[in-house]
Amino acid sequence: MPKPKPARLERWTFSTSREMEYFSPEELTKQIGHDIDLWPLAITKELIDNSLDACEAIPIPPLITVTLDGDQISVADNAKGLPESTLVGSQDYAVTVSDKAHYKAPLRGRQGNALKTVWAAPFVYNGGCEGGGSGRVVVVTPSYAFEVIASLNRIAQKPQVTMTPIEGPFVKNGTAVTVAWQRQVPSYLEDDDELAEKPGFYKTVLDLLQSYCLFNPHAGFMLCRNGQTIEVAKPLTGSWQKWLPSDPTSPHWYNVETLSNLIGAKITNGHEQQTIREFVSEFAFLSGSLKQKRVVAAADLERMRLSDLTTNEGTAIHTAAVERLLKAMCAESKAVKAAKLGVITEETLKARLIQIEGVNAESVRYGKMFKEGPEPAVMEMAWGIREAQNLPESVKDDDADFDQTDGRRLRYGLNFSPTLKCPFAYVPSRLQRLMIESTDPICMVVHAASAHIQFSDRGKATVSGGDE
Repeated sequence: MPKPKPARLERWTFSTSREMEYFSPEELTKQIGHDIDLWPLAITKELIDNSLDACEAIPIPPLITVTLDGDQISVADNAKGLPESTLVGSQDYAVTVSDKAHYKAPLRGRQGNALKTVWAAPFVYNGGCEGGGSGRVVVVTPSYAFEVIASLNRIAQKPQVTMTPIEGPFVKNGTAVTVAWQRQVPSYLEDDDELAEKPGFYKTVLDLLQSYCLFNPHAGFMLCRNGQTIEVAKPLTGSWQKWLPSDPTSPHWYNVETLSNLIGAKITNGHEQQTIREFVSEFAFLSGSLKQKRVVAAADLERMRLSDLTTNEGTAIHTAAVERLLKAMCAESKAVKAAKLGVITEETLKARLIQIEGVNAESVRYGKMFKEGPEPAVMEMAWGIREAQNLPESVKDDDADFDQTDGRRLRYGLNFSPTLKCPFAYVPSRLQRLMIESTDPICMVVHAASAHIQFSDRGKATVSGGDE
């Protein structure tokens, strides 16, 4: 008898929300830019970046405190406090929420997904639905305190984020964000029961804060664990100049596409009635009324509003008009000098290397390079020889390897924020030219600032074209 034919499978077409991208290990790894074992450190870094930006926007000298308590990591600052509207808006995974998106500036990040990853990461890291994990984050400001719990609605295939008010005490100023991490996935850390007790992780967080203090001479950093607090670094200066989040951006940093994107975003978010002259006034060196009049006249956009720059019944941007506008704005303004982006300086880097790495003061070497023009950039590099007897007591530990000076230490930063891995493809060859071996007791610092840094991932871990 002939064998029966197997039954045919009638495939169904399923629809899955893109919001789920934040709630699987594979997709969230793309969002964060690092493997799952690094998520506690990467999320801590995102929170520190947000804290520094919030302080600079006021502006006020940043004071950042990181606390390790059991399986919890907390980051607190001294800024105004995260607006409740931003907190609420960040829980909508269908959109990104950011006051940096579409603006070209030398800022620590413009991805618009930081808070979304903060809510989702502990849930996924702690095991998700299958592992019985939970994602709990507590946000406290001077005016409110909320517990944020992330989970999944498996039937609707959508994330579910609940925000529950909790009783104080509230903080006196700034924002304190506490993230709970459980040990339910493999980790590079030791096998202690609690995250804060892991000497490896404690030293990793300390190392991160040391890198932050290298690139932020105006900031102070504290690290707390087991009821003990160490001062990682005091502010070295209160007068350091850098491009702040509140500073207007330069029209020279845009092209027609990026300026069109900014105009489109403003229209989408309810600013379609803003006059083009008012829009022009928001850019560097264009605050004067005479310059604004000349710009709109040269662009043939007098007495027009942003909505007048749309075509096809408001579904597209009139690129020819934007091109005229951009050309006129650049003609009436001057390009920003690279030094205005922020120079850490030889004196500051030397002081920090002596303070946190115990380098020999006489061994420190420093160099900087400026790139001028419409895409200004500044790069600084410093290095020195580390000596065990020079290490400060604050960074020593009972662990014998903690103050080890064997081997080189490399620290990298982009726009005043450290990276968790080398973002520059050319660094290994430069090290070879300098004849710096992996066993040499040398600390090297490389930092770059630019409004045109393009990241190849949403976690800001790798620079696109970082081979020059």
